[in-house]
Amino acid sequence: MPSVTPAEVSKRPSLGDFEQELPLAQRMREDLEYVLSQCLYSMRLEIFHRELPNMKGEQALKLKECHQKLISDLTTKMQDTIQDLFFETEIVESLNELNQLIDSEPMTFDTVWRPSGNPKVDMEPHMKRYIEKYMAVATFILNKVRSRNQTRKAQIEHCEQEIISLKESIRKASIQLEERGKKLVKRQQP
Repeated sequence: MPSVTPAEVSKRPSLGDFEQELPLAQRMREDLEYVLSQCLYSMRLEIFHRELPNMKGEQALKLKECHQKLISDLTTKMQDTIQDLFFETEIVESLNELNQLIDSEPMTFDTVWRPSGNPKVDMEPHMKRYIEKYMAVATFILNKVRSRNQTRKAQIEHCEQEIISLKESIRKASIQLEERGKKLVKRQQP
């Protein structure tokens, strides 16, 4: 995972900080919290006691302390990873935009439907609405990816120009050093 600056860390929301979440983002966050709870449940202390039945007294207390630290550290690390994922991918904003896009185009039923007797023909108008919504979502995602690609392409081109400039500087410096070396050799020859 890429490193981030302290300023970015202070801007990061916690899992519970998404006040303006719409249903898709909220559902995703709830699903991630559920997965985290199930993961931690699979590591409950009873399982350790079952596998290590001879631990009694002080050893059992040490095991309990280690287990609590493990769960605490694991919970913190997983929440930080999820938080980083939310922050770096801007997933909440994207899902909120997607929700707004879906809500801005409500389904309308302009004509009364009557079955024709041919299931393929009958399904076309029904599926068309969903396909159009799917296409709108796909177009939205495509535009976002294209925008990111253009930004990255510009960054790469800038870096390539810097590399070319550095290569030229190195070549010129190399020529100068070579000429100086030749002059020094000529001076030292009797």
